[in-house]
Amino acid sequence: MITSNLMYAQNTEDLTSWDLLAKVTWVVDYEKGIYDASFDPEIEKLDEQDVTVKGYLFPLGFGPQSSEFLLTPYPVNGCFYCVPGSAETMIYLPEVDLRDVPYTEVSIKGTFNIIRDSPYGLIYEMENIRLEGS
Repeated sequence: MITSNLMYAQNTEDLTSWDLLAKVTWVVDYEKGIYDASFDPEIEKLDEQDVTVKGYLFPLGFGPQSSEFLLTPYPVNGCFYCVPGSAETMIYLPEVDLRDVPYTEVSIKGTFNIIRDSPYGLIYEMENIRLEGS
């Protein structure tokens, strides 16, 4: 069993913290040959709810046409080929127009979803994305 622990989490009342999102226990499912995520009850309460998370955008496409991003607690450190962390440190942002958003820290509000059977190993996603403060 593997339990995650983050060092760079934001902890304020109006934000969903990365510390909370890190409360995932990983158990090996030997029959399926995968790691299976078990979520803290507080994370389960967030499923399909509007939340605000502060972090950095990591584009999944090349150039300004990218419409898929990851939101992470870490800034991109020059390697656009390196994934910025483990599964609980990434939130998938599909089909959003964030082309004009700088790659600095941003607050994103949207509908939070737990991804239970992702073929890519992602466990969080946000839809209906909007920038807070804009």
